[in-house]
Amino acid sequence: MDNKKGRGTNIAFMTAGTLLENLILSKQKTRFTHIILDDVHGRDIITDELLLQIKILQLEDPDWNIKIILLSATMNTAKFADYFNHKLVATLEIPASEKLYPIQTYFIDDLREKTPEGIHVFKLYNFDPIKDNVVNRNYDQISPLISQFFKLDTFDGKQGAVLIFLPGVGEISSLGEKLSAYSSKTEKRWIIHEMHSNKSDEDQSAIFEPVEYPHQRKIILATNIAESSITVEDIRYVIDFGLTKHMKFDPNTTFSGLCIDLASHHQCILRAGRCGRMGPGYCFRLFTKVFYETKMKEESVAEMQTCGLGLAFLHLKRLNLGDPVYLFSKALHPPNFTNIAATVLSLKECGALTMLKRDRSYVETDGEITTIGQLAICLSCDPKQARLIAFGHIFGLLDESIVFAMSLCLKSLFATFSKENQTSGVEAFIRKIELGGSALSDALSNLGAYQLYLDSIRDKSSLKPCFTVMRENFVKSSSVRNLEYLIDRVHRRLYSGFGLGTERKLKTVSELLEDNHTRFQVQLLLASASYPNIFYRAPATNQERRIKLVQNEIGYFNPSTSFLLETEPTNDPPTHSNLKELTRQLTFASDQPIVSWQGGGKLAVQYDPDPNEPDEWVGNVAKNVYRGLKFKAMCHKFFWTHHNMGGSNDKVFLNGPRSSTAINFKSFFSGCNPYIEVDRDSVNQFSIDQNYPHPSAYTLVSLQVAQRESKLVAKDSTLMPSMNGMFELLHLIYAPRIQLVPHPDVNPGRNDTYAGCITGLGPIPGSSTSIFPSHDFRMPFTIPIHRRDIMEINDTRGRINKLLRYENFRCDDKFEIYRREKFVQCLMVLINRERPMINTINYPFPEWMQDNFENRRSVFDILPSHQF
Repeated sequence: MDNKKGRGTNIAFMTAGTLLENLILSKQKTRFTHIILDDVHGRDIITDELLLQIKILQLEDPDWNIKIILLSATMNTAKFADYFNHKLVATLEIPASEKLYPIQTYFIDDLREKTPEGIHVFKLYNFDPIKDNVVNRNYDQISPLISQFFKLDTFDGKQGAVLIFLPGVGEISSLGEKLSAYSSKTEKRWIIHEMHSNKSDEDQSAIFEPVEYPHQRKIILATNIAESSITVEDIRYVIDFGLTKHMKFDPNTTFSGLCIDLASHHQCILRAGRCGRMGPGYCFRLFTKVFYETKMKEESVAEMQTCGLGLAFLHLKRLNLGDPVYLFSKALHPPNFTNIAATVLSLKECGALTMLKRDRSYVETDGEITTIGQLAICLSCDPKQARLIAFGHIFGLLDESIVFAMSLCLKSLFATFSKENQTSGVEAFIRKIELGGSALSDALSNLGAYQLYLDSIRDKSSLKPCFTVMRENFVKSSSVRNLEYLIDRVHRRLYSGFGLGTERKLKTVSELLEDNHTRFQVQLLLASASYPNIFYRAPATNQERRIKLVQNEIGYFNPSTSFLLETEPTNDPPTHSNLKELTRQLTFASDQPIVSWQGGGKLAVQYDPDPNEPDEWVGNVAKNVYRGLKFKAMCHKFFWTHHNMGGSNDKVFLNGPRSSTAINFKSFFSGCNPYIEVDRDSVNQFSIDQNYPHPSAYTLVSLQVAQRESKLVAKDSTLMPSMNGMFELLHLIYAPRIQLVPHPDVNPGRNDTYAGCITGLGPIPGSSTSIFPSHDFRMPFTIPIHRRDIMEINDTRGRINKLLRYENFRCDDKFEIYRREKFVQCLMVLINRERPMINTINYPFPEWMQDNFENRRSVFDILPSHQF
């Protein structure tokens, strides 16, 4: 992946994104005579943006003599010819260089009549015409279908491998469980593999290995990543559910999430081709031919029409060739206006685009590029990642912020495990917490994994190779190597574009957490970059009632070292020795737990970790509590077989474990479920009150948020320290606009105490209509906020504005370094100040008042002073 170009280079291989930067943004179009683009059928946003940029430059300069050569296994040549205004385009069909084998394709309605050797085991789907975007997934018939493949096996006495295409990891897990159960019940010798982006390198490589014995059959459950670019030699059967998942941008919330959809004809053709590479094959499509022809589209929906357009918008804005909305209309697959407008709101919210134009006019779909926006263009990264790096620079943690930001580009640095491998899954979860210094921050865990990789390749005396160290710590070697490349690329671009990052001073996790000051500084950096993804827990205001509730649940055990199991009340409880063995299985713990009946079928499991052993704790909570919670999350049912007095065996099911001090988080986002779900791969999947029995206010910040139907999923999250008013202060400091609500019991003439505020992008200038209603937060204060607090907050916001001005941001002299250090000092003093909790006021919040943004000293101030 290194740059090997030189003066004598005639042919350069690069990604579409790199070509986009070199050819368009660097204005180096005359360097090339031919551009060859492969896999244009993929319809990804980078390829579409590259085609758009080429078309725009052709329109700007008709004399630009460039030859565009497009390659694809499945391509609509007429569409591309029309796009580039060429009526006659040479189309060359290149035959495959390797021998092609016959593939027999069958739809579900063919299985009863035309399938060879009488495979008549499948029932037809009953399609719902109202919800034709989701096909009924009848997994129960897959096992009988595969069991009939022996009638078709003619491959040198071996059983051909089966490749099953499924839309996502959840579907793969569900079908894998059914296949495993069927295989065990019928004594089939099925070797089941999963193939998706979360799997470790070792697991992925096992897919390509042949089975050990001829009577075994390999079954691969895969997402659409198996559609192209891989060849598994022994695949003879493909089963296609006709489903896929793709990212979909919600313009109402500006969040994206995976949604299930029908595969296109092109995808189905590619999937069928997976079994015809090294021998004849069969493709079974689990939908009718009529459904295929009438409901499934010829091509999949282009990413430009379904994804966020943040970086693409900034690229078009950087060209300075006119209105970006007009330029988007020239795309091969133009996005709709609603998505463009929502993208602009998101850019303004994260500080990559100004609210006003240079002439102080307000345009719904336009603004000026800020330093954060310029940084996103320079680094070719998401604007929110650029915000993280920008704040990392002014916090004095530039190198660390680059690791945090580039980790977001990758699916995960850590291996994930299926429910059949619960032991590894639980230990991987615990190891991820440990690599992050038990600070309950996904960003710090990623930094710990990267530091582990650097240490392993630098340690020449170690007898273990790097990949062994990574595997033992459940870190994916390929992902961390990609992270290293991304980090190096960012450093090079940051130096060439801004003159920053000349010296690398990456601190380890232990160095960042060695004292409370540095730990808090890192946490505030992550919170600064997370806005508006800041979530709160309603604080407990009645301490005695809360303690009584906990005591009623688990007696007088400490919930920081215990959890609950529940079962049906019985007069014949298992012995303590059986229960201890059961809980050892549950937590993989070596120490003997104390297990006691609490009545009503409740079992309290108590551990006694050494208070002087940090390795046994996660903060103030025993590590075994997290082990138990994760174990339960990875399996459907937990039970043991109980021998009753009648001589028969009963399965006694346990519910739990659960913690009575678990924390749930909420948001103020409208239009979606207020309760936040934390990503299952996060160290904060289980948030537990660290300060029991004292009432605590907790805040969770998230660098990324995904949308799953109406629910928001917090990804790459960090649990902030328990401090009164943390949630309100973070919003007051980083919200683009707020409107204070005076306390109703204060003299209107004084107005020096406030009951709450409205935060968001504010109203449209000259109007009281909200610019971004779904991100307006009506926030009652849980701490006293006075006029002097707002003045101090305004001072902090002013410091941020100055530090983020382009000329100051790229300067690294002693004065600017002092200003950054002073900003961090003022911010920490502001938030660290001890504040009492107060009862919130049930007071109706007004709408936005008219505002002409006259208080902005500069249109480039992303955090203007609050008015009071």
